[in-house]
Amino acid sequence: MGPQMENLFLFCIGSTKLVAIRVKSSDSLFFDVVKVNEVEPTGFEYGNIVDPELALQDIRRLKSGIGTQKEFLKFPSYIILESALTSTYALSTSLYFNRLKKIRFSDVEKVIRQTRDCATLPLKDQITFTIPQSFMVNDLSGIRNPVGLEGTRLAVDIIMETVDMDNWSQLHHTFGKLGIQIKSILSRGLCGSLGLLSEEEKKESTLFLDIGGRLTSLVFMQGSRIRRSSMLNFGGESWTDRIKERLNISEKEAVRIKEQFGSIQSDAHTSFHDEIIPSSQNFGTVRLQELTFKDLQPILKEAIDDFLELIKIETDRIESLEGEIKQIVVSGGGAKLEGFLEYTSQELQRPVRMVHPSRIKTKLDAILQPQYASYLGALHFLSDQRIRENEFKEGDNLISKFFRFFKTLIRDYF
Repeated sequence: MGPQMENLFLFCIGSTKLVAIRVKSSDSLFFDVVKVNEVEPTGFEYGNIVDPELALQDIRRLKSGIGTQKEFLKFPSYIILESALTSTYALSTSLYFNRLKKIRFSDVEKVIRQTRDCATLPLKDQITFTIPQSFMVNDLSGIRNPVGLEGTRLAVDIIMETVDMDNWSQLHHTFGKLGIQIKSILSRGLCGSLGLLSEEEKKESTLFLDIGGRLTSLVFMQGSRIRRSSMLNFGGESWTDRIKERLNISEKEAVRIKEQFGSIQSDAHTSFHDEIIPSSQNFGTVRLQELTFKDLQPILKEAIDDFLELIKIETDRIESLEGEIKQIVVSGGGAKLEGFLEYTSQELQRPVRMVHPSRIKTKLDAILQPQYASYLGALHFLSDQRIRENEFKEGDNLISKFFRFFKTLIRDYF
């Protein structure tokens, strides 16, 4: 069993929703989600602060009921960000020694720090976190933990995530005003791919597709490494917009119709195609422009066809650079639409499955919905990072290596 996870708070800044999640102290196998709060943003757009005063009010409402001020000072808080103003870079550097030596944890820290320091990034980018993907000792590549090995050269391949400097500063300033110290800002898409995909999927050329409200993240993993990452300015709310525009109705009504009656299955509601979809007005007794199920389906299909056309462009680009995409794993609220997985698999000609967060203990069933999956994936990502850091530190002596092997065996097989 891995190291214990402490109490923590996740503040999820999405492109259309703000969500706060309280996680009670738990071991690395299970995460106990005890409180959740969700608010509509007024000072944020697409995950970015556009009105500092309104954003401050948003976060004040968001933290309400999740924890006391004393707890916010005591326990770490993380921001899980869904924003188009994030960037991902793949970098590598080497560290050379003047003689054969046993590699220590301090050497690992040094080569990672060197990679960060040498990175030539746009001035507007602020580094939020760095993930070592693999190491090389002399000519031996693909090493997860080099501590304890002997060599004259240590190299590392890392993934570096950045966010727009102005948004980074405003986020820290806004949360700081409310007595919340942010330990790290993490990308929703990367957390989802690293925290939700199985080890086999990470190895086997998998595209992770996280459909947010206004943005969609694509992360391609191959050989247990992130190979490509990109963002589309198109999400589940784009389908809502299409219904709203075509039917000339309110956004609230469009959301209700999509969630309650939306489908792109060719045989969906076959026996009810001519039935009228009721309006929410007057307790559902008013007809909505005589809208039937067969009228709604083409509107949704058209929107999803436009979405999948953008996905096809990205998949073609990835395959031209990295090779075949063997499967697609989907998360996000848009994936709940009836028939979406089957239709996407048919159009993209690959197996497609919905991801489901594992090892979550909670009485709050709503948090287990697909739109929150990547946020919960952040818990697995943070736990894995802690385990890996402990492995580096423990690798400096043989006894610790034995216990690390034993703990890994327990974690993987029991």
